[in-house]
This record gives sequence, structure tokens and C-alpha cells, in this order.
Amino acid sequence: MSKNLNENQLLAVQLVAQGRSGKEIAKEISVTEETISRWKKQPAFIALVNDLLGQLRDTTQQKMRNLVLLALEILEKELFDESNKNRVNIALKVLNNYKFSTLIDQKIGSENADTIERKQLDKKFAEMF
Repeated sequence: MSKNLNENQLLAVQLVAQGRSGKEIAKEISVTEETISRWKKQPAFIALVNDLLGQLRDTTQQKMRNLVLLALEILEKELFDESNKNRVNIALKVLNNYKFSTLIDQKIGSENADTIERKQLDKKFAEMF
């Protein structure tokens, strides 16, 4: 697909995926805004931008999942540390931020524990943003 695009168009794809404006992109690669606008309507250009955005989204989601898991491990460690004077505050914050509806809405069926846990993390992640 990228074979149909020239070097400037490939650079523009990356800049569009970064959220840069048509004016900024045009200035950076020395073309007119109209050219950028025309490129944005080309199927090959659109497809490449969408592919790049999908890759960025997948990478970001995986990083966020990893951060959530690490945060949960840290919270669990702190909650079980009896010498920690902040245990009650930590527990209250966790309970306050956790939506108990996820337990009520959880399906009982053929899904394994890993699938259910991943779905819960995905739901929590979506609620955060």
C-alpha cells in the first residue's frame, strides 16, 4: 500500500497520525495545505494513517494494561503490609474507585479466569478515559 505514496506523503501520514494540523504538515514538508487536504482523501493515504493509528493504539493499550497490573501489585503489597500505617486509606481509596457493578455484571459461564480478568481490566481502562 505504501508503494503508491511518495516520500512526502509517507512523512505526512506519520504527521497526521501524530495529530498535526494540515497547515503544520504543509509547512514542514514544503507543500500547500490543499495538497495535504487532497492526500487525506486518497484511499491509500487514509488506509496507511488508520494502520499506523491502530498500531499506536494497540501499543498504548498494552502499556496501560501493564501499568494497571503493576499498580495493582503495588497496592496489594501495601495492603498486606501490616506495618503500613496508610493501609486503611489505601483500602478506602481502592473501594471508592472500584465499581462493584463489575462484579454484578460479570457473566458466569464458559469463559476462563484470564479472559474475565482481561475484560475487567479493559472495562476499567475504558472507564478511566
